[in-house]
Amino acid sequence: MKKIALALAGIALASSSFAEGFKLSGFLRAGWSNTIDALDTDADGKGDTAEASTVKWLAGDYFGGNTRSRLNLGWSNADDTAGAFVRLQYTGAAESWNIAAVKYANVYFKGFDGKVIMAAGKIQDNYIGSDGWEGFSFLDGNSGFFAGVAPVDGLVIGGGAVVDYLDDVTVGDKEAHRASKNAAYAGAKYANDQFSVAAAYEFAGALYGNVNVTAVKDLLIALEASYASDDALDALSDGDDGFLYDAQLTFVEQVEYTGIENLTLGLASYQFLNDRDIDNTGKKDNLVVTINPAVRYDINELFAASLEGTVTISNWDEKELGDVNKTYATIVPAFYFKPAQGAEAHVFASISTDKDQAKHQVGTGLKFNF
Repeated sequence: MKKIALALAGIALASSSFAEGFKLSGFLRAGWSNTIDALDTDADGKGDTAEASTVKWLAGDYFGGNTRSRLNLGWSNADDTAGAFVRLQYTGAAESWNIAAVKYANVYFKGFDGKVIMAAGKIQDNYIGSDGWEGFSFLDGNSGFFAGVAPVDGLVIGGGAVVDYLDDVTVGDKEAHRASKNAAYAGAKYANDQFSVAAAYEFAGALYGNVNVTAVKDLLIALEASYASDDALDALSDGDDGFLYDAQLTFVEQVEYTGIENLTLGLASYQFLNDRDIDNTGKKDNLVVTINPAVRYDINELFAASLEGTVTISNWDEKELGDVNKTYATIVPAFYFKPAQGAEAHVFASISTDKDQAKHQVGTGLKFNF
């Protein structure tokens, strides 16, 4: 992978005409955390030793995330009617520092004054994907093709197929994908300055919808939902190169307000109905809800502080599925230092109200955007 990146950079530098349409961007964020009493080293069934890790950059479900490196490489012609995009991305523990995945690698064109759109490769879904907090998409990060039309400004209608949802079969000594309806999808999206709306259907038996409202200055309201049949969850759920959570119905809401100088107020919430993760024998009548309020204040050009919390609420039939998890919360305060443009460092703590479900944690992290 390093040789590929060096070769791409060499081509860009060697060709002036190529370089005119070349764009490079990305970020690197890395962290260290210490999770209190996460390891059971004396086999008594209770944690007694802290676990050190570089997986987490910043705790929390709104401002937080895992260690990640991202390098974006883009090319386009003079009028941006054709081009290519590659994203090299590494996510996870930082001990090895190898780029583990090509997130995107696709070529696209927009013909007939932008009325016809096509893309192929490992595709970035700029066409019919959800604009909400979760960002549902059957296409994004998967290998295949998209073909669509844009009959009016802001509207895209299209579909295509991907191979990521297909079963592998062995024919002789060759591994291949068995063609089926699971590959096909279709959808539409419309966006303007006031709102955006998107919906798509995957022929394995899944669909999603999204509405974003931006009509009020500095206020975002985003609503998303997805549905999946049993067959679709088997083919498309997380852990199987898919996008869906392992729930029959998933609802996601986000509200964010930035109208007060230097202040960000946010709220995100998930509702999972009939989540198969709760019972390995299959979906049952269950509900899990997370509520995540968050606030960040940039004190000045050098310092900032944030506070967020995630409340997790569970409800199901104890007779069928066993004890219901207790409602609990994690609270994450963080303090930031911004020493230079594009750079930020922080320290954080994650405080849990139920150490059986989530442990206390402290850590630090750094990020640089370019």
